[in-house]
Amino acid sequence: MLAPRDKLWSAPEYVATKALEQLHLTPDDLLVDYGCGDGVALLAAVQNCGVRKAVGYEIHAERAAALRTRVAELGLSDSIEVKTVNALEADPKEPTAVYMYLIERGLKLMLENVLRAAAAARPDKLLRVVTVLYRIPVVGVEPVSSTRVRIPGKADMVYPVYVYHITPESGLGGEAATATAGAAADADASSDASATTGCDDAAGASDAAPALAAAAAGGDGAAAVAAAAPAAAAAVTA
Repeated sequence: MLAPRDKLWSAPEYVATKALEQLHLTPDDLLVDYGCGDGVALLAAVQNCGVRKAVGYEIHAERAAALRTRVAELGLSDSIEVKTVNALEADPKEPTAVYMYLIERGLKLMLENVLRAAAAARPDKLLRVVTVLYRIPVVGVEPVSSTRVRIPGKADMVYPVYVYHITPESGLGGEAATATAGAAADADASSDASATTGCDDAAGASDAAPALAAAAAGGDGAAAVAAAAPAAAAAVTA
């Protein structure tokens, strides 16, 4: 299982857009979302970031059908494709950039079964990947940058975002990190996503995503980020 199927956990549009900004997308990119849910990242990529083509994989048939209907109603069927396929069976030759909001086990499985092959299919042997909330829990696979997305008007809601440059050798020979390490603190190089430029700012934050409560701890600026979905906690160092 890459993510919980019975209940949809989706990042707010603002968070998805800020995460996509970290990939520095261009109109020539093909953005793939593995486990696209309600399509928030696909829509943000096309509407806010100018990507001409975005592909989503969603194994939940009814959810995928509902998203196709919404895409058609928005007149975006030529730009967004939704596939009712297990993401582990995805065509590795598709993406130039990847967005994922999956649980840690899902991220590890995607690295092992799809992302390395996708990187190998790229002319430069490098695939840009952004993950929301969770890190890829594999030893030797470290984000090249990380940030915390704070939703305007909701200062207590913080979403960690991690950017990776995946190669065909990423994580080979390493064992899965512990869950604690996988959801570890942001690196000191982390920045505040509100200062990032790239895609146009999304109109606002969706209430569909799980709440992340960030409580400042003492005077050292540390913040504890508790994820309501899917029942995990990540400690974020401010």
